[in-house]
This record gives sequence, structure tokens and C-alpha cells, in this order.
Amino acid sequence: MRDLMAAAVNEGTGRSAALSVETFGKTGTTQAAGESLVASVTRDGHRVMATVLGSQDRYADVETLFDHYFASFRWTQAPQPSGPSSWVRAADGRPLRVTAPDAPDLFLDRWQWPQVRPQVSLDTPLAAPGQPAGVVRWYLGSRLLAEAPAMLSEY
Repeated sequence: MRDLMAAAVNEGTGRSAALSVETFGKTGTTQAAGESLVASVTRDGHRVMATVLGSQDRYADVETLFDHYFASFRWTQAPQPSGPSSWVRAADGRPLRVTAPDAPDLFLDRWQWPQVRPQVSLDTPLAAPGQPAGVVRWYLGSRLLAEAPAMLSEY
């Protein structure tokens, strides 16, 4: 299927698109719907799709949609906990750092990223360094975006 969609954009009726990124898609034209294009690109390991129906210039319209997407949104790894809530003391007094080694990638408007906040919830008693010790949850306002296991590491 991937080869078929790549051929539709890069070799078939879509070759006039000449988009600047590796593109996959399927073109179509009917009297009722006009020019149509379903296209997909991958950047930094994340696939983005756009659909254009009833267009006068489907390739320019899809490129405009992709340009807007890449200018306005981004995938980024969720931020690690920081500040006082990212430190705990072991029973013997050693400082331990709380991290989320498997922090997920999040997809947000660029302006929202400064508002993402991690919240740490630790199990008691505290686990040994290198062992799961609770959970880190990421919020945008009151909306839960994701969660991942919290781990403790030595300072």
C-alpha cells in the first residue's frame, strides 16, 4: 500500500506536485468533487496526513496545509519533572532525582508547550533507585495529556 501511494504522488498523476518532502498519497478528480488529494508525509518519525477535496490546485493546497502544520504544531518529548518536586530523600538521607525515562512524545500547538506541567505521584515507601517509584503525569491546564512510570536515580 505504501508503494502504491508513493507512486501515485511521485510517479503517477501526482508527479506535478514536486513537493519538497517524501510524500505518499492518492489523487482523484470527479465533476462533482473537483480535484482531491489525500497525502501523507513523515518528519522526525511522526506521520502527518492532509485531505483536500474540491480544490482548484490540490498540490498547492496540500503543501499549504503541511506548511501550516509544521509551523504551528510540534511533536516533542514531554518535559521531565523539575524543581523541588523532582527530588526526594532516601531513608538514609541521600538525595534522589525523580525522572520519567519513558516520557512520551506529545503533539501540541507550539504556544501550548510552555503550559505543559509534569506532576509527580510517588509510591510509599520509596523504591530503590532504578526501580519504578510511582507515576509522572503531564497536564495542560486540568487536562491529562499522558503518564509514564516515575523512576528514582542517584544524584
